[in-house]
Amino acid sequence: MRVRKKGRRASAVGTKDEKRGNVVCKYSRLKKRINKHQERAIVQSAAAFTLGLILSFLCFYILTFERGLDVRLAVGVSCSLAVVLSLGMAFSGMFRCLITLVFPSFLTSEGRLVMLTYATILLVCGPLRNIEQNFENTSASLSCGAEVALNQTREIMQRAAAPLLSAVDQLKAIGEKMKDICDKAQSIFRTFGAACSICR
Repeated sequence: MRVRKKGRRASAVGTKDEKRGNVVCKYSRLKKRINKHQERAIVQSAAAFTLGLILSFLCFYILTFERGLDVRLAVGVSCSLAVVLSLGMAFSGMFRCLITLVFPSFLTSEGRLVMLTYATILLVCGPLRNIEQNFENTSASLSCGAEVALNQTREIMQRAAAPLLSAVDQLKAIGEKMKDICDKAQSIFRTFGAACSICR
């Protein structure tokens, strides 16, 4: 009986070692699976983060060059959108799913309606923007023409008034000379009157 017990113990010990070996083997397999899963998750997150940045850059391009918004406003909108899109797509599977489902919605009738509306807006805005620029250029040229006419009129008036102004200046000079002559004559008459009063 003792031999059997020893055999049982030996076999029990052997089964424990086998179990430990199986556990270690299963653990290493599980670890490899987890590592592969983590690697896949990291790659998906990095790709989603990059896609979020690309979408925000596309938004910046559309706002700046297509819609003609101010660069500061476009940068602000694009940066906030980049933060939301890149972080949301990197860390949230639901957000990735939502963004992924947005693109096929453009193929539905509502999506086509949105695209047609946007195309119509682009078609109408181009000529309207051109007409607005033409009005601005026309008003600028008219104001420039009015200013040139005003300057030329002022110059013509100055040229026409130049002989009159010179005549007025000459009359002023003659008047000043006459005043000097009168002052001299008055002083002479005063001295002559004073001399006459002394003689009397």
